[in-house]
Amino acid sequence: RDAWETASKQQGSGQLLLAIALHRSEEAFAFLVEMIESAHQSRALEALNALAIFRQDSARWEEVEAAVRRRRDSKLTARLKEIG
Repeated sequence: RDAWETASKQQGSGQLLLAIALHRSEEAFAFLVEMIESAHQSRALEALNALAIFRQDSARWEEVEAAVRRRRDSKLTARLKEIG
C-alpha cells in the first residue's frame, strides 16, 4: 500500500497493480478489489486488468465480478465481459 501511494501519482503505475496482483496474497487481492469498488474509474479499470490473472480461479473471479456489479459502472462491466 505504501508503494502504491507513492507510485499512483506517476505514469505507468498500472504495472505496479499487476505486481500487486502477482503477489497473490489475500491482502493484495483485497486491496485490488477495493480499488474496483471505490477508486477513480481509470484506476478501477487498471485494478480490474491486473486482477484478470485470476479469471481461471472461480472463487476469486466471482469476487471480482461481484465488486464490478456493486460498482455499477458501464465501462467496468464492459471490460469485465471482454476479459471473460
